[in-house]
Amino acid sequence: MAVAGRYSTCRTLDCEVVVEPKVLGQGISTVVKSARHNKSNRHFAVKTVSKKDLSDNAMIELRGEIESYLIVDHPHIATLEQVYETADEVHFLMENCEGQELFDRIVQRGRYTEGQAAHAMRQMCVVLSYLHSHGIVHRDLKPENFLYDKLNDEHLKLIDFGFATRWDGKKHMSWRCGTPHYMAPEVYADAYTEKADIWSLGVMLYTMLCGTTPWHESDEKTLEMIKAATPHFCPRRFDPLSSNVKNLLKDLMAKDPAVRPSAREAISSPWLSSFHAPEPPLDKIILQSLLDFPQACPVRRTCLAMSAWSLPMSEHERLRDHYVALCTENCGAITLPEFVRVLASSGIDCGEAELAFRCLDQDSDGEISYTEFLAGTMACETVELDTWHLAFSRFDADGNGVIGEEDLRKVLGKKFKSHGVLDLIVETAQNGQSTVSFEDFCSFMQSGVEGVPRTASLTSTQSYSETHTKEIDCNLAVAEVLDGSKPSFHGQL
Repeated sequence: MAVAGRYSTCRTLDCEVVVEPKVLGQGISTVVKSARHNKSNRHFAVKTVSKKDLSDNAMIELRGEIESYLIVDHPHIATLEQVYETADEVHFLMENCEGQELFDRIVQRGRYTEGQAAHAMRQMCVVLSYLHSHGIVHRDLKPENFLYDKLNDEHLKLIDFGFATRWDGKKHMSWRCGTPHYMAPEVYADAYTEKADIWSLGVMLYTMLCGTTPWHESDEKTLEMIKAATPHFCPRRFDPLSSNVKNLLKDLMAKDPAVRPSAREAISSPWLSSFHAPEPPLDKIILQSLLDFPQACPVRRTCLAMSAWSLPMSEHERLRDHYVALCTENCGAITLPEFVRVLASSGIDCGEAELAFRCLDQDSDGEISYTEFLAGTMACETVELDTWHLAFSRFDADGNGVIGEEDLRKVLGKKFKSHGVLDLIVETAQNGQSTVSFEDFCSFMQSGVEGVPRTASLTSTQSYSETHTKEIDCNLAVAEVLDGSKPSFHGQL
């Protein structure tokens, strides 16, 4: 649902967004500019990729980037608001992180203290654990691909999924890609696993702590050092470091990938553990919102899930740490055992916690994603109008200003049964209309804010509630959304 609603070939970027002259970044066939959404007036970054003259391999890479970026969902990944594709271009409308690149922050500081480095490193390990546990290898981790939210903020977000790929953990990947100084030795040997990302983490950690990469020779000599897995740990900068971080660095950059820790194991390393404060208890207001979520009718829950992708940054800042705190197993998403265990510590009955979990897990994949968590906190909250504008535009698949049955079929997938689609329209539209206007949508969404969330009023909707999570095509293949004729790239690119 969230994938289809955020990918469009019918609507155009120019109709919804004003692209500003300011260039934020540029590549061989890409340019990133500042942009403003017409109706919400919210600012974004828009990355435009020209499809003209792209080779077959480059088109495969582009498809992989679209696929990977659409399915990731984590507070340490810059949010992808919308993808617009035309015959000649692909536009990625993304969250605009106003802070510096991690690279620029390193240059500014000279070196990170161990405390500063541990705070950044933990965030990078958390998001990498999420990617790897969901079968995604990034393949281009470097300080330039981590951005700070704000200039005076320490919250990092990962960007650029141009080299990312789905990987099933079986056959080794072989495509040589990435940024040379951060590529693992086995990448140059054309046979590698997700542990290549771990090596990149090690190079970044050393760079933060020592103010330079562990390569000090010519490009030719650097390549030899990387292939031989012999980084140069400068004694003047390396020796004063604590023994715990030295051990972690050596483990992360071990020549044998099998010896390197997983991202999840790195989070539990003695060095990172020594800087990590105990998580605060779950906020009572947030807890109550999550428990109230099952009381909202399934129609409204579906709309909240789509709207959650567009919450303003102020709401992310308020909620994201609570989400990460619930992910006690460090896999980047909330599982049922984690959820029940954390809620039990607040005195919540196991049955009530499990009911809330089943409703929050709207795609029935056995975990609560970040956006599903955000949707759960919205049920009894007053939401800003610009969020409703962005959510409405996702349901309005053809961009004609109203939501009709065909729009919902496109957004919710082929397996969403006919009566469910009709219920969404009947429950939301006013005055017996067959389409939903923006005003109808806002009225319906705000109706559950005061007191107990609105419950369904239709008999047919009640039966839909009982089978809701099974009727939606919860694991809709991204390739099917992009174009039924295009293959899904679940192996190496």
